[in-house]
Amino acid sequence: MSVTLDQNCPVIRSRQNSHFKAWLQTGRKGPFEDVFICEGLRFAEAALQSGLIPRAFILAESLLVQPERLDRLTAIMPEQTPVFVLADDLLAALSDTRHSQGCLLLLPKQFQPALSAQQQAMSPRQQRWLVLDRLQDPGNVGTLIRTAAAFAFSGVLFMNGTASPYESKALRASMGAIFRIPLTFFRTPADCVAFLKERQALLYAADLNGTPSRRLSWQLPAALVIGNEGNGVCREFLQLADCCVRIPQVPEIESLNAAAAGAILCYELCGDISFK
Repeated sequence: MSVTLDQNCPVIRSRQNSHFKAWLQTGRKGPFEDVFICEGLRFAEAALQSGLIPRAFILAESLLVQPERLDRLTAIMPEQTPVFVLADDLLAALSDTRHSQGCLLLLPKQFQPALSAQQQAMSPRQQRWLVLDRLQDPGNVGTLIRTAAAFAFSGVLFMNGTASPYESKALRASMGAIFRIPLTFFRTPADCVAFLKERQALLYAADLNGTPSRRLSWQLPAALVIGNEGNGVCREFLQLADCCVRIPQVPEIESLNAAAAGAILCYELCGDISFK
């Protein structure tokens, strides 16, 4: 398994090139799109180590002069991966960062994540899920995906209206954790709760009027709902929840943001489960 870079391979220089025009639209077609762009050497390596097979490997022309920078990546790249070289200005147009590393992967949204040993060994009675209810900030979404993966959650459940985990800001915030945990998408809270009830999971909803988290006797299997940054968890989830929970804090300070609150409650939900 490896890809060899040819310094004499053709370079795409025209903005009218059909491949370039298609890549430029990636991320603008909403949930109906089946691919996303992963940018940077570190994230590309994380994707490949998780077993993903890229639809395309896109790199800047300037990298052909110093191919050793890509050695670790090309060594684990599936040999059937199509390789495209773009003029640096064209690749910069695809990049979402100020200083691009000149390396992009076009990846399928449907993939099997590489689960940690602790996730694989988890019994049904230990399962836990994180539900994201209409979160708008992709940075919060990515951070919470990373949090759920760090605490060996069984998956992250996305409600309609939540920022896409495939947006560049969410991908960067996840630090590659998106490739390490299953993501499932639901249209309505009722659909999500039905999924959880089939797995006999209790539903905890983060709410400012809930029970202080340290007074709870957390039980598994369970799911934790984190709501919209401005409006919190929707009414339907609050009505369907087995328990509402809050994080006690001094009243003079605004409530914690969604990512910080989610991280604390995810950790508390784990109870006495040990991590290395």
